[in-house]
Amino acid sequence: MFRSAFHVSIMIFLSRVFGMVRNIFIASFFGTTGAASALQVAIQIPYMFRRILGESALDAFFVPVYTSYVQEGDKEKTDGFISNVINVIGSLILVIIAVGWLIMPVIIFLQAAGLKSSSPEDFTYAVSLARITLPFMFFISMMALFMGLMNANRNFVLPASNSLVLNILFIGVLLFFGSRVAHVYALGYQVAYAYIYGGFLIFFYQFFYIRKKYDFHYQLKFNPKGEGISRIFKMMLPAIGSMAVVHLNIMVDTLLASFISPGTISVIRYAETIIQFPIGVIGVAVFNTALPSLSASVKKKETNRSAAVFRRLVHFILLIGVPVSVGLFAIRHDFVTFLYQYKNFSAADTLAVVNVLQFYIIGIIGFFGVRIVSTLFYASEEIHIPFKVGMAAMGLNIVLNLILMQFMGAAGLALASSIAALANISVLLIIVNKKYFPVEWKKCAETFVKAFVASGIMYAAVVFTGRFFTGIRFFERLAAVLGPVAAGVLIYFVALILLRPPGADNLFAVLKKRFRKKGFDDISRP
Repeated sequence: MFRSAFHVSIMIFLSRVFGMVRNIFIASFFGTTGAASALQVAIQIPYMFRRILGESALDAFFVPVYTSYVQEGDKEKTDGFISNVINVIGSLILVIIAVGWLIMPVIIFLQAAGLKSSSPEDFTYAVSLARITLPFMFFISMMALFMGLMNANRNFVLPASNSLVLNILFIGVLLFFGSRVAHVYALGYQVAYAYIYGGFLIFFYQFFYIRKKYDFHYQLKFNPKGEGISRIFKMMLPAIGSMAVVHLNIMVDTLLASFISPGTISVIRYAETIIQFPIGVIGVAVFNTALPSLSASVKKKETNRSAAVFRRLVHFILLIGVPVSVGLFAIRHDFVTFLYQYKNFSAADTLAVVNVLQFYIIGIIGFFGVRIVSTLFYASEEIHIPFKVGMAAMGLNIVLNLILMQFMGAAGLALASSIAALANISVLLIIVNKKYFPVEWKKCAETFVKAFVASGIMYAAVVFTGRFFTGIRFFERLAAVLGPVAAGVLIYFVALILLRPPGADNLFAVLKKRFRKKGFDDISRP
């Protein structure tokens, strides 16, 4: 399981790197202007849809049902099930797209009502861009289905490359049109059209790949009440809801940010994009590879194995999440400067993003950990549990937003989201402990404390090393990030070796086997 997670993490890491490069160009061309906020609001719709359906939710409720069909051994029946899912969900998404296109002004208003009053031109621009990108939702839903099919067959790398392909395309569009258009508004339209080109390209390739690789025979079958599709729809709404909560919190942040200033939305998005880097690399990769393993053990009622795998995942969250949070806090200013401060992005813009980012960092463990913890509920087909907990967390986020933004502005929105995310994962762990098996709180607490101590030592090393790196050129900025990070990673693992927190041995085993070019599969065994 963890060998696959490593390979997927590499692919997603490359995707996030290219995503960061894409954001460098976007920030450079658009800055934190009203046009930048309009673009961020418009592309937030397909991106949120991608994160909800394309990064785990649709995969989560497709995999268990598909697995049950495969176990029956009837190939024609399995192909009929897959075709029916494609046709039914595809038709549903097309209807959503048509309705969304008609009411797009309302949708944008719900996301950025303040933009309409402070900058009507940018509000209209956001509506136009969103209508262009809306059909991308269809391709996203299809890619998510293909991801579930491939993941269930232990093919994790190809579907993980979707974002990488898209980011490369976006970078190409920005580079080609960036110096050829007279105004950033025209560039924004080209970025919007790139979603359609990229979505069609990936959909077309993966459809024919699946036909050849798995001998899939598409059927013109449409039965919304079919056995398999009914099971999926039964899990669909709560699954989407639970995975959407984090992103709905971000949507609430966007709405409230629009009332602060026209450029605040872009500041929130730039900071949130940085937070999504570790979430995407670590959280999504482990989720996608852990779900099939947990699904199999849960269906076989192997409680001991399920508990062992789950506990390893929790220790993984702590041993990786704590140092990522502390390390990112240590390099926050240099990191934002390196990523964004070019051309139209000023030093003042950098300070604004850093101010928001440092409060998002507090919730990193909650942001990426909640989807990992949710694997147990998805595997057990009890999707309603993370959905209800997530809705409660969203309510907490909204209340905290309204309070904290009065005193902290945009930073208060980030802090509210972090608190809500930490509350979300805490409640889910409590439910697991009561409903399924003991989480072993003492060992978790020991892991957290020792990881925090090791991270504190790492923080001192990062800050000390950072003093040796100065300069404003690109490679000098890059060195100011990579140098301290390298020193911090080394010091952290040395500290872990000395402290030996629970779960560290498994982590070291993963690294040891990786360096010896062996697998990680033993890590998932009780």
